[in-house]
Amino acid sequence: MVLVGRRDDKTMVVCEVCQQVESRYKCPRCGKRSCSLDCSKRHKVESGCSGQVHDPGYIPSEVIKGADDEKKESNVLVQRDYNYLVQMRRAVEVKLTDGKRKNGRILREAYDPKRQRLNVADSADTVPEPTRLIRRGVSCLMLPRGMQRSSQNKSKWDNSLNQFTWTVEWIVCGADNEKFTHLTHRAKENETIVDGLSKAVFNKICEFYGLSSEESAGVEKKEERTEIIKNSELSFYIKWFPRDTMTMCDSKELIKVDAIDTPLGETLKDRTVIEFPTIYISKKEEYLPNGFTVVDEDVKNGKKKAVPDSDSDSDSDSSSESESDSDSEPEEQSSKPAEAPIKPSTASDSSDDDDEDGYNPGVSLDFLMS
Repeated sequence: MVLVGRRDDKTMVVCEVCQQVESRYKCPRCGKRSCSLDCSKRHKVESGCSGQVHDPGYIPSEVIKGADDEKKESNVLVQRDYNYLVQMRRAVEVKLTDGKRKNGRILREAYDPKRQRLNVADSADTVPEPTRLIRRGVSCLMLPRGMQRSSQNKSKWDNSLNQFTWTVEWIVCGADNEKFTHLTHRAKENETIVDGLSKAVFNKICEFYGLSSEESAGVEKKEERTEIIKNSELSFYIKWFPRDTMTMCDSKELIKVDAIDTPLGETLKDRTVIEFPTIYISKKEEYLPNGFTVVDEDVKNGKKKAVPDSDSDSDSDSSSESESDSDSEPEEQSSKPAEAPIKPSTASDSSDDDDEDGYNPGVSLDFLMS
């Protein structure tokens, strides 16, 4: 029962809980009036009211049908459930936004991207150690602020694409030490290396290797350019660094990578780059820059290649070798389940705007490694 009183010649509704003070609030579920937070809590305890507009629970179909209006155009219960779902979706979106903002703030407190190093106290006697970030499973050695490669790095999580985009340095190697260098800033992690080639790199490949005469003349669509590169028997290389290296020095050892079937994210995973990856493109190994060598990654990482079984004589020899190696320490294997590979996107999903830098990246999902 709602008590109504008068104050200063005005009608006021008294709190239904304490029945002493003018009510200021109304329960969104049962409509009971209260004057303060204490009275509101007391009302919920005494009456068992949840205080929520939508109280999840089973409602028989007969009750739902009975809530239809005369014209059968609207239903109070259905509308209530719809509003509840809208509010839930809004709550989830707010929590996701707050989570990204909180994570970004935590990262900025530990790592200042403008200075490109850890936030440690400056001292004339101390030399800052190189910073290593784990980005999408890739170990990135970050250079100090002001260096050219650091300023060129725009690798970020792109909210509009909902994926990580890499800055990639492309180096096309031709005969007689001829070399062409180009940067792109929107290489998608789910695209293959061939799909991420820009038009400028494609034109230079055609010029170096004579593909511009008939095969590539008048090619404008990216799908057609990709097919030409796939059929050109080109080799793609990236630099090899020791695992978990913290030494800030360049490498002149290259490893050959799959540029046609493997996505860029999978190619770079568990490898090391300086700021961003560098991809070398060459028709022959002798076209690579002077001093660069192509190495076997398994051999460099200390992995033994499996030897196929031959005849019985070789089996007896290998058995004696295996007995001598049986006392060696077994190779450790990770107990974590294998992650699903990144699914490559189709060529139609990409555009020719991969050279443009006018985009608004989102939160950088980086992890600091000491």
